[in-house]
Parts: sequence; C-alpha cells; structure tokens
Amino acid sequence: MGEKIIFEIELEKETVYEIEELIKYFKVRNLLTNMDFSKSHADFIKSGLYAHMERLKRFHSFTISKDTYKLKSVAKLQNKIKQYMVEEGLRATDLSELTEIDKGAISNILSNRNQPSMDYFLRIWIALGCPPIEELFYRDTD
Repeated sequence: MGEKIIFEIELEKETVYEIEELIKYFKVRNLLTNMDFSKSHADFIKSGLYAHMERLKRFHSFTISKDTYKLKSVAKLQNKIKQYMVEEGLRATDLSELTEIDKGAISNILSNRNQPSMDYFLRIWIALGCPPIEELFYRDTD
C-alpha cells in the first residue's frame, strides 16, 4: 500500500459521539448477522475516507497523479434521465409540467442534444426522486 503518514485531526465532540454510536450499531448488527466488526475509531474514519475518495474518483472519472487531477479522456457527458422517467412512470409532458421546463428543452435534454443548466438539472433531479447523481450521468467515450 505504500508509506504511511500519521496525522491528527480535530473533531467536534458531537461528531465523535456520532462515530461511537455508528460503531456500536455496526457491532450489534454484525453480532446478529454473525459478521465480524471490530473497527476502532481510526479504522472507521479511514474506511469512510477511502470510500468517499473512491466515489469521487468514479464520479469525476479522474486519475490521480502526485500533484494534479487530470481527466482520463474528453468525453461528452450523457444522462440516463429517460431511464429514471420510466422507473417513475413519467412521460416527457409530465416532467415538463412538474419542472416547469419547456417541452422543447426537455426533449433536447432527454435526447442528450443539450446539457441541462444547473437550474434545470436540479428541477429534473428532484422530480425524479433525487436518484444518485453518479448513476444519472455518464461519459460517452465513443
């Protein structure tokens, strides 16, 4: 794994309490399911940090070098909004009414001709039930 560096962090008392409660919860849950959970506070924080870093790398499609983040490739951002609409039982007209976005703009977004503005994205995202963003968008490398 490489050389380890030890550093101290300051946490608010409430945060430490929440971590302790989560550790207790996982210990009880794992006792009931016969799973081993013997994490310390440090292990718990490290695993959360590693999981968050992996999620960020996947979402942003970044490769990490020593001193910079670089995109793996220049690829057009695509969306799976249509897929989520089907899951929610929505038609384009329904989405237009729910979000108060013009039907033509909805059509262009659904067909990936246009990228939604942040405002439109948030309206659509909420109308779809706030699905995980990393599952709603992907990079088209073709």
